[in-house]
Amino acid sequence: MCRLVEANGWSLRHINSSHHIYGKAGELKASSIPVHGGKSLKPGLA
Repeated sequence: MCRLVEANGWSLRHINSSHHIYGKAGELKASSIPVHGGKSLKPGLA
């Protein structure tokens, strides 16, 4: 998921515990992606 959002112009702003926070130029909101030891995201979250 992290590679997908980075390929769409989002950049990693910071890491808060096990969550990677992404932002994009011109966007006011941020997106948080949980990263738990390489485990896959559940379908509802993805």
